[in-house]
Amino acid sequence: MRHKSTILLLSLTLFVMTVCTTQAANAQNDAFAIYMSNLARRVKLAWHRPPSQMGKSATVAFKVHRNGDLSHLRISKSSGNDLFDESALRAVENAGPFGRFPPDITKEDVDAEITLESKAK
Repeated sequence: MRHKSTILLLSLTLFVMTVCTTQAANAQNDAFAIYMSNLARRVKLAWHRPPSQMGKSATVAFKVHRNGDLSHLRISKSSGNDLFDESALRAVENAGPFGRFPPDITKEDVDAEITLESKAK
């Protein structure tokens, strides 16, 4: 009978460890989602859309470091218009540096992308 209780205890321990790990992952995911949402909001506020460039979009890829600094800034998907692409790059540059990562984000840096689009009204 001791064998069955050991298996039950082991299963319960693994379940508790899984729940705790999942909760920690969820906290990190929530913190990351909030951080990235704030980052996107700052970029969009810093963006000065070029006039008469409706219907275009550009995607900017970059790395955000734990201290909020940016690096490796580049266009990962061009709008096909240099002026529009440059405005998207400038928006990310001007919005940074971003705040430090919250304690729940344990990574040293994250790769990020943001797409800026100018929709026709």
